[in-house]
Amino acid sequence: MSLTAPNGDIFVVDGHNANGNNRIVKFSKDGTFIKAFGSTGYGPGQLRGPHAIAMDAGDRLFVADRQNQRIVIFDQDGKYLTRWTQFGMPSDIAIDGNGKIYVADSESDMNENPGWEKGIRIGDVKTGWVESFILDTGDNPPITAGGSGAEAVTVDRQGNVFAGEPRPQRVIKYVKVR
Repeated sequence: MSLTAPNGDIFVVDGHNANGNNRIVKFSKDGTFIKAFGSTGYGPGQLRGPHAIAMDAGDRLFVADRQNQRIVIFDQDGKYLTRWTQFGMPSDIAIDGNGKIYVADSESDMNENPGWEKGIRIGDVKTGWVESFILDTGDNPPITAGGSGAEAVTVDRQGNVFAGEPRPQRVIKYVKVR
């Protein structure tokens, strides 16, 4: 996964599993390497299986640190700001223009993250408070290998949520009820 900042800088998630590079790589808009940050581990600013990246209106970087079961937040220079553990095992992150964060958790089950369920958690991007949850009814609570689970998430201007599920190879639209 990657994203492009408003100034054109490019951030690339370089990892995917716990044995990967476990870092974020920053390039200029012309592709020149600027820096890499993050390392393998469990501590502040360390990553295990970074899976996605998003940016909020304050230019903070939100990294889905899936194997560590958290979101790690950095500034654009790679300075560790904080971590959030209230979003399960994040596979993807989307942030809308209204200050909402949408986090797809495709991995939580009785083996990988006991006590948590797969689905999409929706919260406030400033506070991290989880406000809503879209349960993945595909195979909660059996093991991940057998079923669905949104690994990609996005939202449109009307607040409708779109979830991409790789194992059944489908996209599901959740319509916002007003």
